[in-house]
Amino acid sequence: MRPPRSLYVHIPFCRRICPYCDFPKLLASTGFQERYVSALLNEDRNYQGLTFDTIYLGGGTPSCLAPDQLTAIVETLIQRHGKPQELTIECNPEDVDDQLAQLLSSLGFNRISLGVQTVDDVTLQRLGRNHTARQAEEAIARLRRAGIENISCDFIYGLPGEGENQVQNDLDWVVRMGLPHASFYSLQLEPHTAFFNAGVKEPSQDVFERDYALICARLARAGLPRYEVSNFARPGFESRHNLCYWQGDAYAAIGYGASSYVDGVRAVRTRDMAQYLAGNYIFEEQRESLREQEFDYLMCNLRLVKGFSLEDYTARFQRDFRQAYADKIKILGDMLEFGHGRVRVCPRDLYILDSILVDLLDFESIGGKEE
Repeated sequence: MRPPRSLYVHIPFCRRICPYCDFPKLLASTGFQERYVSALLNEDRNYQGLTFDTIYLGGGTPSCLAPDQLTAIVETLIQRHGKPQELTIECNPEDVDDQLAQLLSSLGFNRISLGVQTVDDVTLQRLGRNHTARQAEEAIARLRRAGIENISCDFIYGLPGEGENQVQNDLDWVVRMGLPHASFYSLQLEPHTAFFNAGVKEPSQDVFERDYALICARLARAGLPRYEVSNFARPGFESRHNLCYWQGDAYAAIGYGASSYVDGVRAVRTRDMAQYLAGNYIFEEQRESLREQEFDYLMCNLRLVKGFSLEDYTARFQRDFRQAYADKIKILGDMLEFGHGRVRVCPRDLYILDSILVDLLDFESIGGKEE
């Protein structure tokens, strides 16, 4: 396997915990930030000598770090690994004042991912968010004044009490703001989240399908075609970092709860902050067999509108995809498309990707591995 060309940096701190979030996080009021930055950069020494094309600061809420903490992380990573072609940070809109926007620009960030979720202020309050739609607009304006144009916004659909008009309003806002990238994720009720514990119900599959069709059609007309199940971009503005995951390539990671995939080994870092600060970073490691690597490759690549190269598949796994999956391909029929040396899920069927993967892949033989 090729060496990792992407580095994920997890910043777990949040001022408030959103009721739908299952990512590794803890409250900023715990006060671990200074010690955490030191431990984070110490863990990064394991990747000394590697050069990364992309570095992504995710969370949590990386934008809630103090300016000196954020500066220490970025300057140290660039000193060790060189300046990446794509340097991304996740931000909450309410954190982006003129000072932060200028700092991000000066540090070399050339891609910002804003957690907007919706532009309906009542729903934002229900979600426990600290910003309004107006603040999201102001954040974008400040980032642009600082010279950062590659701005993506995350949205969630299928929210409690949400109607079709709210989804349409979110889409109209994306178009009006002239965003080059947007992500729309369906609500997932994960165990141990506040929404799950409160018994919040997901909308029906019919509602999800209606909203998803609306999202795809509206953004395509606006010049942001879908390139992955939940992601839409103007040509040239796709997330290079996330493409690394979806294409099944190796990636490095540092931080509380973060996962990496290097040399066929998946490593998950501890969610025990005391252990992480003590330098006991890795909670679990698993070396994947070639068949497990193939399973993950197909799971991820088929999320992409363009699918995967048959030549690349053969080079990685030493077998021909058409021959290896002949029976499953026959069952799926025209839901899989072949052409120009590639295979992909038929675009009209991407919304039922999960059921297609169940028919294509043998989850039981791979240990019940389903995401």
